[in-house]
Amino acid sequence: MLIITIIRLGLQSDCARVEALVADATQKARYLALMAPHSGDWLLALPITSCGLRLDDEAVRVAIGARLGLSLCVPHKCNCGAEVDAEARHAMAEWPDIRL
Repeated sequence: MLIITIIRLGLQSDCARVEALVADATQKARYLALMAPHSGDWLLALPITSCGLRLDDEAVRVAIGARLGLSLCVPHKCNCGAEVDAEARHAMAEWPDIRL
């Protein structure tokens, strides 16, 4: 959340210091994604159900949690046998294969 606050304030010198502290590849990717122009524009979309622009509470929870790098679930074993970590990265990688 510190990174988001720094970005919002537009403090470029502080952003450079934060970027230097980010060592993990996942955190660096998240940081660079947050720095991209218009990366948060989806948060400004009007929730118009008839246009398919409305997210239910669970979708918002997962989207915000993934954006901030929060734990989304309890680590467990997937139906395919793979381990799912707290950030649910396996589930997101398998998402296109999920049949409803």
